This record gives sequence, C-alpha cells and structure tokens, in this order.
Amino acid sequence: MFWLYSEGVKLWNFRQSIYGSLMNTANAPTPVIDLRSKEEFEEVHVEGARNIPYEELEMYRKYLPKDKLYVLYCDRGSSSLMAAREMSRDGYRTATLVGGIQAVLQKP
Repeated sequence: MFWLYSEGVKLWNFRQSIYGSLMNTANAPTPVIDLRSKEEFEEVHVEGARNIPYEELEMYRKYLPKDKLYVLYCDRGSSSLMAAREMSRDGYRTATLVGGIQAVLQKP
C-alpha cells in the first residue's frame, strides 16, 4: 500500500500488486522515479517518488546504481515503458506502473 499526494496533501492510498510485492521483498525501499515534468510532479505524485523528467533521465542514470530495481511511471505509461526498455538495455532492472499515474487516478 502506498499513498498518492496532490500538492503536498495526502489524498488516498492504493495497492498496486507488483509495487506492493517489490516493496515487501527488499530490505531497502524500491526506488520510484516519476518521469513527468516538475510541475506535474508537484501537482500529484506517488509517496516517496523521485522526480527525474524523462528528458533528463539519461543524464542522471550514471548516478543510479545498477544493483537496484527501479519502478518508473509517467502520465499514461508510454514514456516510462520507453525509459524502462532503455535502462534494461543498459543493465538496469525496471518495472513500470502500467497506465501511468492516470490509471491510478481513475481507479474507484
């Protein structure tokens, strides 16, 4: 279970099965990367997520250790899928939030 934040206010919690299982199997929290713009991130984001816009990810990747699993998400899922593929080719382990943050926001 993790929380969704909007403009600094905790909105509600939701359970994403892959995310929940990843968080429960590791001693250290699984890094979550929000690939949207800073403005979109500030409007609403997953608790604990780090904002690295998609356009800047390649520049920051050299600082990300390859021994961790990264959960990536964007607005609708396409940018995070492309980023996951690129990172996987470079030896990173990745997972994506299918449908992006919009899929989470539309859940009842």
